[in-house]
Amino acid sequence: MPKTSRQGVLAAGNFIVDYVKIIDGYPAQDMLASIISESRSNGGGPYNVLKNLTAMKVEFPLAACGLVGDDTNGQWIKRDCQNHRIDVAQLHLSKEHPTSYTDAMTVESTGRRTFFHCRGANAHFDLKHCSFGKTQARIFHLGYLLLLDRMDTFEGGQTVAAKLLFNARSAGLETSVDMCSATHLQFREIALSALPLTDHLVINEIEAGLTLGEIIDAKNAGWLLRSAEQLLSLGVKKTVTIHTEYGAVCATA
Repeated sequence: MPKTSRQGVLAAGNFIVDYVKIIDGYPAQDMLASIISESRSNGGGPYNVLKNLTAMKVEFPLAACGLVGDDTNGQWIKRDCQNHRIDVAQLHLSKEHPTSYTDAMTVESTGRRTFFHCRGANAHFDLKHCSFGKTQARIFHLGYLLLLDRMDTFEGGQTVAAKLLFNARSAGLETSVDMCSATHLQFREIALSALPLTDHLVINEIEAGLTLGEIIDAKNAGWLLRSAEQLLSLGVKKTVTIHTEYGAVCATA
């Protein structure tokens, strides 16, 4: 890709409110657990990336692109972004669908978490919500594949997400993609549709395995690196990063 005057990140896709609830224990079916404390925070790949970059005090522009409900949670997300110098011109409000949220139940003694997710407005995020003529961003980050219902829909042999990534690259942006570790009958097909339109792929070993059709040993760095190289051979243009709880590998084209 030629040199460009573009700078910054436009992050699109899942914008979620996480309700983190600390509980005394995970209950059996039909039984009760007590909530000890509760807090609210940002959730979803693009939202988290933008907030993390803000915390790192980066000097380049940051912008959000997504669909949230025209409700209390949606207004909270919008204010939170604005308070952290994140442009919200392409963060759209829906009157038909609620803001996506997740109840994250965390057992106090172990730290183990269980997630209850409402897909909400994120499920309806579409091509029309992203205008690349209105951004000077250098990188378009999209997440999560497998948790954006409309984006994961196939039309004319490719997913809507693939079409969105094509539009971004055609406008001169580099594309970055993240996935969700979700159970989906078409996981591999959805992932493969997007890879040839992806410059930078950043996923974990579970998502890499589901894309390649194998179970990857997260402790085996050589295996992880070979998997990253396989994903490059399937169409990723520049870099594949696979992260695990033990570390990460990155393969470049």
